[in-house]
Amino acid sequence: MMRKSFILSLIFFAISAVAFAQSSPAGSPCPDYALPFCTDDNPYGVTFPSGTQGNASAFLGTNGISCCYTTPCPAWYYMQIASPGNLLIYITQPGDVDFVCWGPFEAQNQADFVTKLCNHTFTLGTTSHGNHRPTNGNHNGDMGGYPDGGVVDCSYDPAPTEWCYIPNAQQGQWYLLLITNFSQDPGSISFSPVAASSTATTNCNLLNTADCNSPICEGQTLQLICTAPHDGATYNWNLPGTAYSYSTQNDVLEIPNATPDMSGEWHMNITGISQHSNEALVSVVVNATPTPVMTSSDNFSVCAGDSVHLAVHNPEPGATYRWSVRPIGGDYAMFAQNVNSVAYPTTDEDLQFVLIQTQNECTGVNEHIVTVNPIPVIGITVDKTQLCYGESTNMTATGGTQYRWSTGATSASINVTPLATTDYSVNVKTDAQCEADTTFIITVDPEIIFGYETSPSYCEKPTGTIAMQMTGGTGDYTFSCPTATFTDSLAEHLLAGTYTVTATDMIGCTKTQNIEVAHVPGPTACFVFASNDDVHMSITNCTTGGNNNSYFWDFGDAVTSVDVNPEHEYADPGRYTVSMLVVDENQCMDSLKQDYLINGPVYFPNAFTPNGDGLNDIMRVVGRTIQVEDFLWVVYDRRGTQAFVSINPELGWDGKLSDGKPAPAGVYVYYLKYKDVNGNKFEKEGSFTLIR
Repeated sequence: MMRKSFILSLIFFAISAVAFAQSSPAGSPCPDYALPFCTDDNPYGVTFPSGTQGNASAFLGTNGISCCYTTPCPAWYYMQIASPGNLLIYITQPGDVDFVCWGPFEAQNQADFVTKLCNHTFTLGTTSHGNHRPTNGNHNGDMGGYPDGGVVDCSYDPAPTEWCYIPNAQQGQWYLLLITNFSQDPGSISFSPVAASSTATTNCNLLNTADCNSPICEGQTLQLICTAPHDGATYNWNLPGTAYSYSTQNDVLEIPNATPDMSGEWHMNITGISQHSNEALVSVVVNATPTPVMTSSDNFSVCAGDSVHLAVHNPEPGATYRWSVRPIGGDYAMFAQNVNSVAYPTTDEDLQFVLIQTQNECTGVNEHIVTVNPIPVIGITVDKTQLCYGESTNMTATGGTQYRWSTGATSASINVTPLATTDYSVNVKTDAQCEADTTFIITVDPEIIFGYETSPSYCEKPTGTIAMQMTGGTGDYTFSCPTATFTDSLAEHLLAGTYTVTATDMIGCTKTQNIEVAHVPGPTACFVFASNDDVHMSITNCTTGGNNNSYFWDFGDAVTSVDVNPEHEYADPGRYTVSMLVVDENQCMDSLKQDYLINGPVYFPNAFTPNGDGLNDIMRVVGRTIQVEDFLWVVYDRRGTQAFVSINPELGWDGKLSDGKPAPAGVYVYYLKYKDVNGNKFEKEGSFTLIR
């Protein structure tokens, strides 16, 4: 026969509902609704639905459910044993009522029981066994014994009352009850234990279970949920010690814009239901929204190409961080996570960074724009890029406000005088302290180094030359001089003097230098006479200058000589003109003429007779060119006694001694010193006889 059933609605807490939906095998859905119940308060009134409301075989199978072969309008209930013993449940309603009871089952809690039920962890047997009911009660069939998870009791009697008997129930065990409404007539059903046969009690805490969507974040909507709702019930919520208190007939209370002070243990009581419910407690955590603070060691301003360094100010333990970035007006892209400091490379556009802090599943955001300052574009102007050695040039840099050159200068413009090709670098900074460097080369022509050889002007003849032998500079040279003409690198036919020569290389660099052409004088003729007697002449050559001189002499008597210091003896006394010609190796020459007087003989008579007869009475020095200057004549007797002395060549000895007495006859010696007109000095010694 067809059996009737009804559907009772219970909104399970969110986790169990999700578990039902996700864990049920395909084609074997979990019971759509399962209600907890307890037998401690009576009656427990619910209304049977009318009409066909599905079939439990979709979950249990198609081979019949123990003694009930069909299960129209199924209604599902479950309970947990609070204290052990036998349990006889009285089931009644105005129309026909049938049932199947399975158990016992093990579960950690209410959610665990429902999850295992939906996952088919529990075995729901379909085999009829003899029943263990007491004598009272309406049953068709004998249930007998039952294994774990099998059918505890079952009835398909058309009567409006039934008894479900569970013997030897133990504390913590779970049981599942399926009730059907074969007639599909509206009505109510009540459960109550038969006091004489029941010693076990059931857990009425299942009637009032609560949950929440906690933990949540500040500003979100707090949901306080009765997970065992009842038709027509009123749900009273309060947080002790605060002003938060609410009453609602909705099994879900929503409180928008939650604040952290709503955290705590909320209490919920149910009123307006036939059974007595316990007070449900729900722990609520409303986490404060994190307020991350982004810091920058770069003061949120960097130079293009540098990395910006960002960090979390006082990072919170347990918090996670994500970093995103975008060009201003662009899209964000995450570039780092789970770090509280980052370094992000930049290009040349401003960037907006987002720091997201997640803590206790709450998220806070901090945004900051980083200014990316441009790198200076350096311009260099140079007055002259190629210099001659020793030249200067001005260099000017643009593009910034601060400058530092490799020379140490800090002005925008500098004047340099490089002595060789030089790389000059400049560091340019902007007010934002962004900097760039550039290098500019100043090419310097190598120093022009004068090299030359000269030959002198000999004896004021145009025989001087300048031969240039330049080094340095670039390429070949040309030469110019106001007082000399160069053919290539040679100037000839120069007199002695200073020549100002300018050398110009191939790139136009010049250098000027004074070059001296020396004067090499010719010889200066000079000679002096000397003689050791009155007819012999010796010449001492005192010529200066010249080199490798040659000499030509003419003695004035048709005799010549080429000796350097010639000697000549004249045949006859007289005045002769001696000529000298000197010629050096450069054909420079000089001449000199001097007169020379040949004295003739200077002598004494070998005897004189100072007897007063007027003949040969005076002894005199005989010579025509004897000079008074430096003249000395001394006469000595044979004993060496001075008999006479004269300093005048005109004065002779009259044979008298210094006392006026006549000198005795005999041989006397003399000493004579004199100088001739040529300046020659002579000394002579001899003897003569004084005769009486």
